[in-house]
Amino acid sequence: MDPALEINVLVETGNKRVFAVAVDWPGLARSGRDEAIAIQHLTSYAQRYQSALRLKQVDFPLSFIVNITERKPGTSTTDYGAPDAQSDQDNNPLVGKEFERQFAILEACWMSLLIAVQSGVGKELHKGPRGGGRDLEKIFLHVVEAHAAYLQHIGFKTTVDDKLPPDQIVEKNIDLTHQALLAVTSGKLPPTGPRGGVRWKARYFIRRSAWHILDHAWEIEDRML
Repeated sequence: MDPALEINVLVETGNKRVFAVAVDWPGLARSGRDEAIAIQHLTSYAQRYQSALRLKQVDFPLSFIVNITERKPGTSTTDYGAPDAQSDQDNNPLVGKEFERQFAILEACWMSLLIAVQSGVGKELHKGPRGGGRDLEKIFLHVVEAHAAYLQHIGFKTTVDDKLPPDQIVEKNIDLTHQALLAVTSGKLPPTGPRGGVRWKARYFIRRSAWHILDHAWEIEDRML
C-alpha cells in the first residue's frame, strides 16, 4: 500500500476531550486534550491498528497523511470518552467491496479482542491509579452487552448467551452482525424506528462498534503489561 495514503479524519471537539476519527478505517479513533494531541495519538496507533487488520488480511500503512475533512461538535459522550459524532460520509451507501472491506475490519477487531482475552486468562490486570478497572471477564461481557445495544440502534434485536465460551460468543456476534448489516444495506431494516427515531447508518455502526471492541482489546493488552 502507498505509504503516502491520505486518511480522511473527522475531528470531534467536546468541552474536555477531542477525538480524531478515521472515517473510512473503522476502529482507528483516538482522543486527546486538544485537536493536535488527538491527531498525534491517532498516528501513533498505526502499528497496533495495522497488526489488528492483518488478522483479516487487510492492509494498512504505518505512515499516512491526515486529511481533516470534517469538524463536528462533541457531546457529553465525547467528554466521557467515546466518539459520538456522525460523519457526512455516513450517508454514502455501503455496498460491494467496500462493505466487505469494512466488515472484514470489524471482524479483525473482534478477533483482536478474543486474542487479548485468551492471552489474559490466568493473568492479573493492572488496576488504575485508584484501584479501579474491570477484570477480564467483565471487560469482555461489557463489550458483548454494548454491541447488542449498538445492534438495536440499527433496528436489529438479539441476545447472545453469555455462558458460552468467548470464542463462540465472538463467532455468534460476527454472524448476527453480518446478517443485521446486510438487512440494513439492502433496505430490509428501515432507517427510522417505529416511533420515528433515526437509526444509525451502517457506516457509523461499524465505525462505532469497531472502535469500542478494539479499544477494549488494547486496554487488556496494556493492562497486562
